[in-house]
Amino acid sequence: MALIPRTEQATNGEIDPDYVRNVRAVIHPDGAPQQAYVVTLIPAGMNAYVGQQVQFISGHASPELACHYIPNLVINTSNR
Repeated sequence: MALIPRTEQATNGEIDPDYVRNVRAVIHPDGAPQQAYVVTLIPAGMNAYVGQQVQFISGHASPELACHYIPNLVINTSNR
């Protein structure tokens, strides 16, 4: 939650209210440097666990609300 104001300032927009209370996860992208990470949201009803591989989409403009954005969002989890 503490990152939301910083992200809103960086994107010059507000987070889509539908995503404010989602659980956040810190992930390490494949092939990225060891210290690199991305904060993503886990959609309601989806579970992700430590060590599990996930697919995510990058943050983007909300199609429903002008001047709002949808943060990085996990779209799939796997047991690999």
